[in-house]
Amino acid sequence: MDCSRIKHLLEKYLEGESSLNEEELLRKYFTENKIIPLELEYAKPMFCAFKSEQNVQVKKEFTNRAKLYSIFGIAASIVIMFGLVFFNFNTNNKVNYITKCNENNKVLKIELSDGNLIWLNKGTIITYPNKTKKLKNIVKIEGEAFIEILNPKRTHYNIEAFNALIKTETICAFNIKANKYAENVNITVKLGGVKVMENSVENGLALLVTNGNYCSVHKTHKLVFASANKDDNYLAWKTGNLIFNSLPMATVSDVLSEYYNINVELKNSNIAYCEFTGQFSNKPIEYVLSKIKTELNIDIYNSKDLITLSGDKCLSNFNLKQ
Repeated sequence: MDCSRIKHLLEKYLEGESSLNEEELLRKYFTENKIIPLELEYAKPMFCAFKSEQNVQVKKEFTNRAKLYSIFGIAASIVIMFGLVFFNFNTNNKVNYITKCNENNKVLKIELSDGNLIWLNKGTIITYPNKTKKLKNIVKIEGEAFIEILNPKRTHYNIEAFNALIKTETICAFNIKANKYAENVNITVKLGGVKVMENSVENGLALLVTNGNYCSVHKTHKLVFASANKDDNYLAWKTGNLIFNSLPMATVSDVLSEYYNINVELKNSNIAYCEFTGQFSNKPIEYVLSKIKTELNIDIYNSKDLITLSGDKCLSNFNLKQ
């Protein structure tokens, strides 16, 4: 019998509208099936209890049949009341999990039921509970997300990203970068601290990562290591702010490629070490490239899918603040 049919019969049973045949169908379903769907587990004790009562051998001392029926009636009533209470508790406290994918080019903001926030980069997939608990809320992420745990009463989360497990127990804010084809899962902490571990090792050692630092979990080798964060642009996808503080063009081109989702390559290795300094807030790539071209004397060739930078030498660096 399919699950929807059982749900319908249960509703009739709990409302006192079921027939004897329907009640017998429910009893057989819950007593004869070894595997019961999780959403129907709350009703199993009611019907299993009836089965056990039917197997009890009536002792000879119970000669008064009226008394015997009374005892069974009371027992059945208790079981039903227990089932109703358990049903209401289960319904009111049931935690369902929601899966979302940010299919837009804009940042997606998700507010959890306790007020904590999660921001998703484009293409990111997340699974999270519709109702948060005081302890151990499970969130799964594939892609990139910034998580703000600012509710002091709801700080316990387990965030799973491939083989990385991030545990939060206090107020904190951090970025997770867990791309499918990358070898590492990177966690950069902006506020507070988190515990990071490789989740294939049961009861493994957790590494405490505090604000201003980042942690990397290697997928293949299952290594966990931490260091000071030197990337000013780890949150550029969320804030729209690009910061280049005397960075070599080899690094600048990598940052531009990732942020604008276009290949930016250096044609000449002799400009790889040319340093560029500048800050840009929500500027198109053409604007940034024009500043690089002017200040470093670099030639730029811009096609649809590829931007090539070339040159023989660099001019003196300037501090640009846009």
